[in-house]
Amino acid sequence: MKYKTEFTILLPEKLTTALDIDEDTLFETYFDDGKIKVRVIDESEFEDELSNCDLTDNDKECAECPNYCRSCGRCLFEA
Repeated sequence: MKYKTEFTILLPEKLTTALDIDEDTLFETYFDDGKIKVRVIDESEFEDELSNCDLTDNDKECAECPNYCRSCGRCLFEA
């Protein structure tokens, strides 16, 4: 896969410890009002959302699904 853009932000070890994040932490990122926003995703909630996703269940486009990419028009987890 070729990435359009990639950048790295180095976080101090004290901050990653305080936020309880590591290499296995799932993040959601999006652009809103001129800012890149990053949220930590609870893995159990992520699995629930994915299992309830209309796109993976019956290939319908569902713009309300949190896993729907408006840019490419597909579920982010579609095979």
